[in-house]
Amino acid sequence: MFIEIIIALSLLVLVGIFLFGDTTTGDTTTSQICPNDTCAYDQSNEFTIPYSSQLNLNSGCDDIKDYIISELEKMDSQVFSLSRGDLSNLTAAMKKELIFVLENSSSLIEDENGNLSSGIRFKFCCPTEQNCLL
Repeated sequence: MFIEIIIALSLLVLVGIFLFGDTTTGDTTTSQICPNDTCAYDQSNEFTIPYSSQLNLNSGCDDIKDYIISELEKMDSQVFSLSRGDLSNLTAAMKKELIFVLENSSSLIEDENGNLSSGIRFKFCCPTEQNCLL
């Protein structure tokens, strides 16, 4: 249920970003998890997705992004559609470019009993302002 709520919120943000994108830019940030990734155009809240055996703390950037994409697409196969009437989707590389991984931790998510579990914290952004899909 928690995953469904997070993914549903992600979907709402994606739709909002694609429909009502802003041109405001901020400072460029570099990801500690994916050191080649930068975020210069940030219009997203932060999201958290839990995982169990699919990933670990040593998982690579591509594996983490593939997992995030997979989880989002499980909830809505059209989550990365370019617009409601457009049947084309973003390429795998474009999807990965939009995801900025903030944290991969074994104690990121706390349940109602105070137990901690593994998760990924991320947001959507662009590496540069030019040709940004957000």
